[in-house]
Amino acid sequence: MPVTIETKTAARIAELLDLFAELPSTPPVLTDEARNHAVTLLDRIDEEGEERTRRPDTAR
Repeated sequence: MPVTIETKTAARIAELLDLFAELPSTPPVLTDEARNHAVTLLDRIDEEGEERTRRPDTAR
């Protein structure tokens, strides 16, 4: 079931996912699929012109 959230909330979630992706761990904290979802979410937020606090390292 789709959920609607505010753009700022989505941005914060994606930024947190990106931070988790940078944590050194074995196995990785996030799967490649989760990283890709975070990047997609951040790209959509960029399209809407929402400001973010940081630029993700995982961005393509």
